[in-house]
Amino acid sequence: MNEETLLLTPGPVQVPRAVLEAGAAPMTHHNAPEFQALLKPLLTDLRPFFGNDGPLLIQNSSGRGAMEASLTNLFNPGDAVAVMVNGRFGLRFAAIAKDMGLVVHPVSPEWGRTASESLIVDTLSRHGEIKGLIGCLCETGTGVMNDLEMVGRIGTHFGVITVMDAVSAAAGMHIDMREQNIDVCFSGIQKCFMCPPGLALIAINERVWKTIVDCKHYRHYFNWVKMRDWIEAPKARMMGTPPESLIRSLACAVSMMHAEGLTRVYSRHALLGDAFRAFVHGAGCALAAKEPKHYSNTVSAMELPAAIRAADVVRKVRENDNILIASGQDSLKETAIRVGHMGPVQTEMLERGVHAISRALGQLGMQAKRLENGVEACVRVLRQTTHSQSSFTVNAER
Repeated sequence: MNEETLLLTPGPVQVPRAVLEAGAAPMTHHNAPEFQALLKPLLTDLRPFFGNDGPLLIQNSSGRGAMEASLTNLFNPGDAVAVMVNGRFGLRFAAIAKDMGLVVHPVSPEWGRTASESLIVDTLSRHGEIKGLIGCLCETGTGVMNDLEMVGRIGTHFGVITVMDAVSAAAGMHIDMREQNIDVCFSGIQKCFMCPPGLALIAINERVWKTIVDCKHYRHYFNWVKMRDWIEAPKARMMGTPPESLIRSLACAVSMMHAEGLTRVYSRHALLGDAFRAFVHGAGCALAAKEPKHYSNTVSAMELPAAIRAADVVRKVRENDNILIASGQDSLKETAIRVGHMGPVQTEMLERGVHAISRALGQLGMQAKRLENGVEACVRVLRQTTHSQSSFTVNAER
């Protein structure tokens, strides 16, 4: 095993060398002209990833901090919200809402399926007191996409605030909050944004700003009103000392994606998703996501043959080929593996990963012909495209 470590987990992702080097640049000071010249353009460059018309905030937290902040900035204690719970992260969102003193009405389809329009409408119709419709755009544990346009349409019809966690989706698929009627959408930087973890990106549409200003929920560090005042001031600031290294990494990553072209970024993710799904189906296996219309292009959960344990596959892929993938979550912990095909992942990286997974499964007793069929199907998808690869390189050293 002499190849460099390759990260194909559902996040964090492999960080490109240029992004790492940008983060390692010498420190300046957040009031220095050099940092201001970096931060102001970054705020503008981030906007196309979300398509919002209100503030774009950068918050010192992971995605979980953005979950909490969205609840405390939009809703008062005792308010009722509907939460789409069709995976681990929808479940987490619901738990945080309860911790924040909100009344949660779960919309709970079978895991592996999207939150359907009928289920959401039924919940909102039966509980007229509901003030928010909340969920995850991509359920990272199952590779299921919830329907952003449908959420926005229902939210508008019922007059409720729509909030979407796009941590494993933003920068991997097209989002236009104005067109899709989404009030708040947030992400982290450690997945499709190709950076080390530590920042949350929060996009807000202007129509919900008065609700944020009038909200009575306790908030200090995650106070979006103060954050907007500070970051939109002539000298842009963040709450507390900004993590300059992460800001520099993010600015570099965003610049790289704009250079590739966002349409091409999204088409690359679609190609990688199609190719990995071709491997799964070609090998005679199934995805945890059960509805093709709602497959994620950023992460997939592959169900394994009954006699094979996920932990063994993960271990062998690491030992054989120096590649990191992940086990499933919750009920899929021992029966599925998860592969991230997002952010900086290129076709040759996915092909290397698929060969490694095939090798591990073969060693664990899976039929060689099935695996050969799966690899061939994946490679066929990758070869049939005219998509040209990005020019950036990925630093695989850990």
